This record gives sequence, structure tokens and C-alpha cells, in this order.
Amino acid sequence: SQITEPSFFLDVPPVAGPDLYYDDKRSDSDLSPTINLRYFFTQDNMGYASVSRGFKSGGYNQRREVSDSNGEFDEEIATNYELGWKGTFFNQRLQFNGTFFFVEYDDFQSQTFDGSSIRVTNAGTMESYGTEIELLYLVAENVTFGSNLGYNKAEYSEFDNGQCTIEQAFEEYYIIGGAQGGSPGTASVCTQDLAGEPLDNAPELTVSSYLQWDHAIGETLWGSLRFEHSYIDEYFLDQDLDPNLVNDAVNLINLRLSLSNVDRDWEAVLWGRNLLDEEYFAFGIDIPTVGGYAGIRAPQATVGVTVRFFN
Repeated sequence: SQITEPSFFLDVPPVAGPDLYYDDKRSDSDLSPTINLRYFFTQDNMGYASVSRGFKSGGYNQRREVSDSNGEFDEEIATNYELGWKGTFFNQRLQFNGTFFFVEYDDFQSQTFDGSSIRVTNAGTMESYGTEIELLYLVAENVTFGSNLGYNKAEYSEFDNGQCTIEQAFEEYYIIGGAQGGSPGTASVCTQDLAGEPLDNAPELTVSSYLQWDHAIGETLWGSLRFEHSYIDEYFLDQDLDPNLVNDAVNLINLRLSLSNVDRDWEAVLWGRNLLDEEYFAFGIDIPTVGGYAGIRAPQATVGVTVRFFN
């Protein structure tokens, strides 16, 4: 049911419109097989190849739609191809794992924010390919180094009904359409073709590493020092790829110094996050209904102390 109180004669979703009632249902089913082949080259080194299929059912947007639409979206199907390895070396002091992957999505369920709620739109096809590599090395008896590298190229192959930016909706509504009033955020039917364009919130390159030193202090205490570094490539924050909503590449540095007793009954931690004071968004969206955009800044350099007691 889509009801406006008091009743409103204009059809301007998601704000208002004529009273509408739908009686509809859908049912989805799918067979999602997985084939996984493994081969042990040695006792500590294994390679594998897999093909798998994923499925996400369709549904209905829980929002007001225009009069001729019930907000239904189709199921999403993903086919994943993966080739990788897992291995340990140097008397198990080094663990080295990796994988190469290619994923193809049919009717990818892309999410947008229309100013009042999240809306799902099927995006035709979308492809994602890349690699993930994991390294864990025991440098010395009490020193551990770990690193994870991810490269992910995700882009639409077909998506002819993508959300417009605020600027595109304004131009389509007032300049091309010649409207003399109203709001492009509520009345515009602007869409854009995103074929060949990147997926939002999907940085291509991410690298995270840490170096941790653990050491006994006397006979009753245990100390730990951990240094962390994360690199996140630039990426768009919203589906419409608004240039105002782009996170530039950032380097994040965290530091953690902890002290506890041998029995781990308590722990005191001095920590610092984003010590380089990088500026970036934790979240960002266009808001068509008000003709603008908004973002929430991630915390800047932060330091603190945490004390825990365990029963």
C-alpha cells in the first residue's frame, strides 16, 4: 500500500502521490553448485581450482514508486571462477596463500539512495576480477609480520538505467526537458548508462600490513607492541559516480601498546588510530530529493586508553 495523508494529486515519489494498492507476489528458486579440485604438491603446499554459482533472490523496494511500477527487482546470479594456493615454508615459519578470481554477475542488484530510502535496481551484468594474497611470517621468536594485498577490478558490463548525478538530473529536467518549476530530485526520470564504469565503494587496490612484537616483562606481565598500516585506493562513494563523492587514496597508520598479566585476567591498551590524520569519508551519498549530496567524515587522528577485565 502506498498512501499519502493528506491525499496529494501529483505523483512525485518518494514524497507523495495518489493512493495505490498492490496485490503481488514472487517466488525464486535456484540450484547453486560448487566444484572444487585440490592437489597437494607436498604435505604443506596445496593448489586448488573452483567454479561456483551464487544466488540472491529478487524482491520489492519498500518505498513509494510511480503509479505504473510496483518496485519489483529480479534475482541476482553470480558465477565465480577461482585458482589459488595455500602453503607453508621454512619449517612453518612462513605462510603464503593466494588466489586469482573472476566473478560474473547477471542482473546485479545495485543499491542507490533516492533521498528517503534505499532502492534496488538490476544492473544487467557486472564483472569483478583480481587477486588476493596473504603473507604471515614469524620474523623472530616474538616478532610476527603479516600482510594482505587485494586487487579488485569491478565494473559494469551492462547498466543502462543507472542513477544520475544531481548535476545530470538538473540538466535533464530544466534544460533538456524545459521544466519551469518543480524539483528534478522528485520529478526527473533521468538515468545514465554506466556500462564500462566502475562499481561504487570498490577500491581497486588495498594493502594492509602489521608488525607485532610480544615480550614477557618479568614473570607475571606480558607486553605487546603492534604497528599497522593500511593503504586504500581511491573509489566512488555512490552508484552515480558523482565526482563530488570520491575518496582519494589514503594511508592509515595505527599503533597499539598493550600490557596484561600472564593469566590474561586483565589488559590495558594505549592505542592510536589514523595517526597520519588522513581526511576521507566513511560514507557518502547523493540526495536527489533535496538536490545535493552528503558525506560523513571518518574519524581523524584519535588516541585512547582501554582497560579490560576478564572473568
